[in-house]
Amino acid sequence: MVIVAVENVIKRYSYITEAIRQGLDYAEFYIGNRKQVIHITEEIKTVCTVIEDVLKKENNALIKQMLKGMLAGELDIFIMEKLPYSKNSYYDRKQAIIEKIYRGCIHKGLVSYNEILEEEIAV
Repeated sequence: MVIVAVENVIKRYSYITEAIRQGLDYAEFYIGNRKQVIHITEEIKTVCTVIEDVLKKENNALIKQMLKGMLAGELDIFIMEKLPYSKNSYYDRKQAIIEKIYRGCIHKGLVSYNEILEEEIAV
C-alpha cells in the first residue's frame, strides 16, 4: 500500500464506511457520470480503523475539523474557507495528516519495506 492508496481511502471514506456498515464487499458510487467501485478488503478496513484512531486521538480542534471535512468528501477549497489557515498552511497540515495515517498503516504491517524504499523522495 502506497501513500496514494491512503489518500484514495481518505477521499472515498464516506462511501467505504457506508458499504462496510451495510455489510457489502464493495463500495459503489458515481463521480460525474462514471461508476466507481472500491472492493472492501481487510487492508481497506484496517486503513479505516487507523483513520478513526487518528481522529479520536487528535487534540487540536481545527485539525479534527479539517480531517472530518476530508473524510466527508468535501473539496479542499470548502474546508479551507472554514479554517483560519493560509492555502500553504492548509496543504502542509493535510500532508501531515496523510503521513500520520500512513505511518499508522506501516505500524499495522500494511506497507512492506520494499514499498517504503521504492517511494520517491522528491517529486
